[in-house]
Amino acid sequence: MACVLIADDHLFTREQLKAFLTSRSIDVCGEAVDGKDTLEKVKQLRPALVLLDIYMPHLNGVVVAYEIRRIAPATKIVFFSNYEAPKLVSAVRLLGGDAFISKAEGIAELLATVGRLLSGGTLDEPDSETTLPSAMTSIT
Repeated sequence: MACVLIADDHLFTREQLKAFLTSRSIDVCGEAVDGKDTLEKVKQLRPALVLLDIYMPHLNGVVVAYEIRRIAPATKIVFFSNYEAPKLVSAVRLLGGDAFISKAEGIAELLATVGRLLSGGTLDEPDSETTLPSAMTSIT
């Protein structure tokens, strides 16, 4: 079964993401608290997708993405961050990130993107299940 690794240094964000993903029947196989932990868990768990924050201690998400591409090239990478500088988004794409979702875009966009990538779809396909109650549309 395809699983997702959540890599974010904030416990509250990881808990929210896990709850949202599991509510959509998406298997969360692990959580990582920093960059080094993320790489260890990628090697150990071999997730289909890593939901990756950019600014984390002990290796930032950009460095982690580079290493994930080296050690697990088939793993999908979705950056999920508060920071959305155009140069940063471009760098993320150059490193092989499959998607960049700003936390401001909300959970509906994230769930749609993760669902499409896990099912082998592309990011250009519409998702018929992206509507969520307004209380579930943002992550801080």
